[in-house]
Order: sequence, then structure tokens, then C-alpha cells
Amino acid sequence: MNWGEQYTSVVVSTSHLPEELATKMMNRWKYPFIYEETDYGYRLRTSSDQESWPEEIKPLMMCALDEGFRWVEFDRDGVDQGGFQTWEW
Repeated sequence: MNWGEQYTSVVVSTSHLPEELATKMMNRWKYPFIYEETDYGYRLRTSSDQESWPEEIKPLMMCALDEGFRWVEFDRDGVDQGGFQTWEW
């Protein structure tokens, strides 16, 4: 079977996403990066314009991109990744 294009994503805790940014995405804020709302958080595409990523999430996004992931899923059930900033909601 030929599935065509395939991609990988990594799931992290929504604690790595500032509440203010999540609120803006929930309200369909027009950001210059690609994102989707999911049932449990948000998914951001790593191939979006890296210059447009908010500074708060840029280190995590760059790490995911460098490791070959196309999407970072910020999920309420995801695991905290040590070494990256977190926020209390």
C-alpha cells in the first residue's frame, strides 16, 4: 500500500503553552504560523515560519523541528518535557 506523504508529531503537555497564547488561538487569532485546535489542546506545525513563533515556545518548537517532527501537539494529558519553560493555568 502506498500511503503517500507521512509525518510525525510529538506530544507535550499544554503546560508548555502560555495560557494567553492558547486563549488567542482558541479565539481564532490570526497568527502567521500554522496551528489547529484539538479536543485536548493545540497542534502547531514546525515548518511554519520560525521567526513568527512566540519567544516563549520557540526553544521547544526548534528542538522538535531539529529532531524531525512536523507537528508539536500541546495536549492536556501530555508529558512535561524537562528543560523547557512551563506555565500554570
